[in-house]
Amino acid sequence: MISNVYGPTTASLRAEFFLELRSLNSFTPGPWTMVGDFNVLLSVVDKNGPTSNIADILKFREVVHDLGLVDLPILNRAFTWTNGRGAPTLERLDRALISTNWMLTFPRSTLRALPRPRSDHTPLVLSAFTFIPSSNLFRFETFWLRHPAISEVVSTAWNSTLPSSNPVNLFSFKLQSVQSALRKWSAGLSLRLQQQANLCLMWIDWLDKAEECRSLTPLERGLRPKLKVRYEELCLQEEMKWKQRSRVHWLKVGDTNTKFFHLKATCRRNVNFISRISNGVTVLSSPVTIADHLFSFFSSQLGTERGSTASINFLDLYSDSDPDLSSLQEEFTVAEVKRAVFASSPEKAPGPDGLPMLFYQRFWSLLKNDILSIFNCFHSGAAVLDELNTSWLCLIPKKNEALLAKDYRPISLVHSIGKLISKVLALRLQRFMDELINPHQTAFIKGRTFFENYSSAHILVHHLYATKRRAAILKIDFERAFDHINWGFLVDLLRARGFTPTWINWIQILLQSANTSVILNGVPGKGFTCKRGLRQGDPLSPLLFILCVDVLFRMFHRATSHGLLPDQGIGNVRIQALQFADDLLIFLDGSPRTAAVTKLILDEFSNCSGLKINYDKSSLTPIHLTDVQALSLARSFGCEVKGFPLTYLGLPLSPKRLCRSDYMPLIEKVDSRLAGWKGLTLSRGGRLVLLNSVLSSIPSHFCSVFHLPVWVVRSIDKSSELGHAMDISAKWMKEEWVSLLQVTRKFLLFSLA
Repeated sequence: MISNVYGPTTASLRAEFFLELRSLNSFTPGPWTMVGDFNVLLSVVDKNGPTSNIADILKFREVVHDLGLVDLPILNRAFTWTNGRGAPTLERLDRALISTNWMLTFPRSTLRALPRPRSDHTPLVLSAFTFIPSSNLFRFETFWLRHPAISEVVSTAWNSTLPSSNPVNLFSFKLQSVQSALRKWSAGLSLRLQQQANLCLMWIDWLDKAEECRSLTPLERGLRPKLKVRYEELCLQEEMKWKQRSRVHWLKVGDTNTKFFHLKATCRRNVNFISRISNGVTVLSSPVTIADHLFSFFSSQLGTERGSTASINFLDLYSDSDPDLSSLQEEFTVAEVKRAVFASSPEKAPGPDGLPMLFYQRFWSLLKNDILSIFNCFHSGAAVLDELNTSWLCLIPKKNEALLAKDYRPISLVHSIGKLISKVLALRLQRFMDELINPHQTAFIKGRTFFENYSSAHILVHHLYATKRRAAILKIDFERAFDHINWGFLVDLLRARGFTPTWINWIQILLQSANTSVILNGVPGKGFTCKRGLRQGDPLSPLLFILCVDVLFRMFHRATSHGLLPDQGIGNVRIQALQFADDLLIFLDGSPRTAAVTKLILDEFSNCSGLKINYDKSSLTPIHLTDVQALSLARSFGCEVKGFPLTYLGLPLSPKRLCRSDYMPLIEKVDSRLAGWKGLTLSRGGRLVLLNSVLSSIPSHFCSVFHLPVWVVRSIDKSSELGHAMDISAKWMKEEWVSLLQVTRKFLLFSLA
């Protein structure tokens, strides 16, 4: 069913309009979409300027929430209406809202804008497709572990391989044997299980009807409970299958949430599906041409070596004594490798081998000796990991209309053995990171949190503003940060920091043996050997990355100690820059000289490390500077001027009191995570788990810094009632629901104290 909507332009009629929208729900049991001009905003980002009517936004969001609808994003436009003036007001008034049944029936639904030749509104085209192509790559299914035969299949295949003197080759052959055996064993398994479930239902129904006419025989009475138990087991396996595809980790199976997992998996596949891409000249739509273009783009990014155009004297930067790192090259033990296996997330997306860490955890006793043989070979430096260190690049869109290759974030799905070796090395290195990294870098280091950085920035901004000091905040954006690290720079840095030759050789083996293919809609393309960059998805990459960007902080520190940069801070706390992974804030005193020195340091670091600074996405925020002074500083960096509030680590940073629109991202984030369609598809227990997960993370992140106004608490409180339209009849459920809401309200209201 399609409902065509034209909302009232008068604010006084909107209450009646919202009531009419709610009434449509009773007439739409099947697939349903509402499309048209609603004449009301759904989010503060739906307008290019400040939004004053927050109340209508909240009411409209409540209607969409209660109806269990999903707002379909427009792929190629941000706004749909303009007032046509010189400095136009742009808004998104036109949209399509779809139901969960619509998503299941038409999993590939898209909304695109057409050119607007005459009207002040942009015409939209809603396209609905019933099929999303899927690949036939080998993937280990978690529900296979529910079958008693799986252990025999794996052990027989693993032990059937002829012995080999090379442990790497032997392990590779055994993996191939297991993959082949599991493919053969699982062929048609899902269909057979579905047929069994249908048979169970048919026999249960037959027995129920027979009981209405006669007494059941002892055999029939004994059969019915067995059929019910078998049916429940088959439903559980179906739920496990869709949970694995949904990549939802906060909710466990066993509570009949199959429809929710199915919808999440469908949405995920739809978002990640690439139907077309632009090469800068034309738009490509053929899978072959898209794959060729993606191969060309990413092989030029990762498969091309680019040497440093400058050098850095690391000994000058790191004059302090580093910790003794010789213990990093100790022999690998079974206990250490086992700890890494069981510390890994069991159901994270696997690499080219198709085996998640859950497989290694389940069959650890069978695999451990062969795995330790690979580690011993790797320790001696004799391991050739070309076959066990491959990866696939999975492309995640950064925005709704991802039309260019650079609009996708490449995440490496690494082979399980290459990932396991990196995990063991990362666990070893993690013990020394607190001593190796400056205190103003708080990412990926145990015992450090984002709050330390945000709190420092918050205090310093307020201090600069209150003391009326001229200053500016430079927020730096690194372009594809992990992809651009020069390996030569990394190796030289490791030597200067005191890492042993053995450890450095291990790092080089892992880097140089990495062969990658771009995966397009489940189909891997041509492979290429990486020549630079760190793989996102590799456990060791974050630690190596912050070692690299720590150099930039040391360069600022050296320039400050030599008097080239002013000493910013409060009292004994001196802050020149704050780092959280690749999020970088630099504090300037507002003078052209400081800006020039800072630019030279950034350029020198960029030339040496390979990290490219994207000044188009960077910004400068002035404090007590005139517009002319701020614009002059921004031009020296080639970035734009942005006012407060500045978004830093997902939170607004400002010396002034936040206005209502500044709190809307928090409300909208909670509202989207507690969307009404989730309440309609989750079980009662699942709704409680979702509520607890969201309200214990998102608001607490905000409350750790800000005191929430009462109206924000009430808005979040209203969003948290995602089950209020459902029949919560069980007494224990009512008690837990009320208890959880009361705890949440007390927590949120505590932020007001």
